[in-house]
Amino acid sequence: MTNLLFLDFHGGNYQECLDLFPRGIQSFPTDLRYISWMSYPLKSLPKKFSAENLVIFDLSFSQVEKLWYGVKDLVNLQEFRLFDSRSLKELPDLSKATNLKVLNITQAPLLKNVDPSVLSLDNLVELDLTCCDNNLSFLFYHQLKKFKKLRTFSEIAYNKFPGQDLTKSWINELPLSFGSQSTLETLIFKGCRIERIPPSIKNRTRLRYINLTFCIKLRTIPELPSSLETLLAECESLKTVWFPLTASEQFKENKKRVLLWNCLNLDKRSLINIELNIQINIMKFAYQHLSTLEHNYVESNVDYKQTFGSYQAFYVYPGSTVPEWLAYKTTQDDMIVDLFPNHLPPLLGFVFCFILAEDYQHCEQIEFNISTIDDKDDDEKDGVSIYMNRTPLGIASDHVCMIHDQRCSRYLTRVAKNHTRFKIKVTARTDTNVKLRERPEVELKGFGISPISNSTYHNLIQKMELFDYMNKWNRTVLSIILCISLLQLKMKNLI
Repeated sequence: MTNLLFLDFHGGNYQECLDLFPRGIQSFPTDLRYISWMSYPLKSLPKKFSAENLVIFDLSFSQVEKLWYGVKDLVNLQEFRLFDSRSLKELPDLSKATNLKVLNITQAPLLKNVDPSVLSLDNLVELDLTCCDNNLSFLFYHQLKKFKKLRTFSEIAYNKFPGQDLTKSWINELPLSFGSQSTLETLIFKGCRIERIPPSIKNRTRLRYINLTFCIKLRTIPELPSSLETLLAECESLKTVWFPLTASEQFKENKKRVLLWNCLNLDKRSLINIELNIQINIMKFAYQHLSTLEHNYVESNVDYKQTFGSYQAFYVYPGSTVPEWLAYKTTQDDMIVDLFPNHLPPLLGFVFCFILAEDYQHCEQIEFNISTIDDKDDDEKDGVSIYMNRTPLGIASDHVCMIHDQRCSRYLTRVAKNHTRFKIKVTARTDTNVKLRERPEVELKGFGISPISNSTYHNLIQKMELFDYMNKWNRTVLSIILCISLLQLKMKNLI
């Protein structure tokens, strides 16, 4: 098989694979461009292994301990994956893998020796060290600035699984140079022991996703770059979250998903700022998608249940009350919505708020059923569902969930065209097949709804501009008062 270009071999268990090759493997075809061998059964590759034509090399779930000795010509190699190779002890010289873009050595707990050539991989875009040895992660972590094109860096503590001791995670501080790697788009530090994140992170102007869940010592999240779309931080230790000083700067943000499940120790100032930041981001998202409401209701959402996240802006934080800025709110499961003329179509969106009650039972996804009832004849109309993912291990307090869902907005817009006054009812439940719950129903402590139109969005902008102006004026007055006080003090000392 000297002309073989692609080898895709999905082995069974290790012993069955060994039985197929009782004398080992002498060599691979030299023209191979692609090797994917799941559960590779041997401790090393053949001595005559040639890799000069390889583009993708995947030995996930293998029994390999050491790949090869010396230097291989890897000039064409772009992806190198050793996922769940738990016997791997050494990573070879990769100095000639000058075009390598992806290096995945996830779940290789015995890997301790890494050739220094790895730090010269200038074209590396994705680096995944999930569940690797602490010292190995430390090496890469403090050399991030050398990877000029890196977009994704993932380090998840080895003892990250439920029921195990997360305090064994190794990272407790990020380097001050952390913000110099401006090409990164994804950061995952799940289950690490970091206490703070350097303010320089806001310089990562391409960062779109950051996962800080189960960082059990994290206390502060600084101002994040405006490019960020997703922030996940399920950390009970978290106390402070910072935002840009002015509302005008916050209007430049693009947050679509901020999940602060079980962040129960957030200080009062942070909670106030979180609520304001969510108002700005969710109203901006709703405004930007007003034009989509004119599309056909069925054709636009045929894949909704499988991809509902792409149709939503979704924000969660600890709390028990619907924010004051929402136009309609109740502690019941239904209420009357009476739309004023300035809220009427042609372009109208809706923002929902749900108050989820404390719930320690298992739940991964919640379905909110939204139904409308004609206020005059009590005739219930066909409803629509909003889906939301929840942290599965339970929530230790009430939580505020803010959602703009395009499909639901489209449904309510159709209702509003015929009825400016109607009753809206909300129920919540999880998957009825889940056996870890006593019942499928999910308790709500109330909900709120607010119409979003061109006028309401631009009114918010004007309000925030005035807010910024007043803050600037207050800071100016405070500075003048401080200067006067200092001058008085100096004059008093001169007398």
